[in-house]
Amino acid sequence: MKYILIELDNLILDYLEEKDVVLKDEIAGAIVKECSLLKIALYNQVLSVDNETALSSFYNLHMQRLVELSDLAYEAGSNSATVQSALLGLMDGLKKALPTYINRDIALPKAFRAEQFVKLSSVLDSLLAGNCALVSNELISVLTMPLEAFGDLTRKLSWFHFIWLKRFLHSLSGMLKLEDCQASVIRLMIAMDFNGEAFGEFCQQVYLEKVRECEDQDSLDYVLNLELKALIQLPELSRESFFPDSQPIRDSLQVWLNQEISFHAEFDGTLMQDTDKPMRLNRLKLRYNLTVDQLAFWQKLQYDSGLFDEPDLGILSEKMAYNFSSANQQEISASSIKSKFYPKDYRVISPLHLKTKSMIENLQALLVILEKMIADMEPFLR
Repeated sequence: MKYILIELDNLILDYLEEKDVVLKDEIAGAIVKECSLLKIALYNQVLSVDNETALSSFYNLHMQRLVELSDLAYEAGSNSATVQSALLGLMDGLKKALPTYINRDIALPKAFRAEQFVKLSSVLDSLLAGNCALVSNELISVLTMPLEAFGDLTRKLSWFHFIWLKRFLHSLSGMLKLEDCQASVIRLMIAMDFNGEAFGEFCQQVYLEKVRECEDQDSLDYVLNLELKALIQLPELSRESFFPDSQPIRDSLQVWLNQEISFHAEFDGTLMQDTDKPMRLNRLKLRYNLTVDQLAFWQKLQYDSGLFDEPDLGILSEKMAYNFSSANQQEISASSIKSKFYPKDYRVISPLHLKTKSMIENLQALLVILEKMIADMEPFLR
């Protein structure tokens, strides 16, 4: 197979160098005519060869050069709409002639991207306008990330990205009507492997918000592992990442979640040392046979009686959360303890009254024994 763009190459270079408007228009007409002839030549070339290696080389060589010629005309800034249309039509003909050889390493022509960016932006605007009540500003910023990347002509994007965007916008049309559309959109973008750095950071913030809502270690572990499971089980809607030179979004989020799980398995994020560093989880907590309400009130009684040398109840509650567990809760938050220092429930106070009464009876029995021992020893102490 031979290179068939020699005449077109020369015409494009003549077009770019020509300053005379009339002559420039004549050359543009010649380019349009040459592109029409080349469409027929392309099919003749493809039909005459059944060697896959040769067909692949033919496609890559000619498509690469057509993109370069198109970009030269686009970057020249001259009124090249007619030329661009002819070149894009020829590229479309090459794609249709060899659809299985489309190569993502070949960049999209800038003129095509600029044109499609406007059209796809209009589609997205229409989708958002029809569902504005359910879509937050934060979600809009996420939805526009792929489109903004497509419109950034400094990035090298391919036909793959154009097809990706069309699939993405089509899928969005149904999702934006859902009440929890943010979760659905995030799942879609992960499943389609949009691995932009800003999107990855957004997903991490969503996970962190769920972590902050956890009141104890058990619920935190459950949430993180549930999110990890959901991430792993997401379907794979794209075999390629949006940005091939970056880590797939599923892999990066999986690493992040595993790191969070490991960290929270070792440290208690609800408690901080004086240096504002998280404290390690206490594996040797004292387990009280009391509910959280009873435990909080019991420690408050000791604090009021002067048994604890702590400056205030805030610090006491933090130390209790770190060192104690109740009959029904292994992990207790300091805020939960502090809110239970002043009970008004008979079911909280009554059991403690009975336990205290039993303790007083034991103390009285011990005092009787000690007093008798002292009395027996008194003659020897004179």
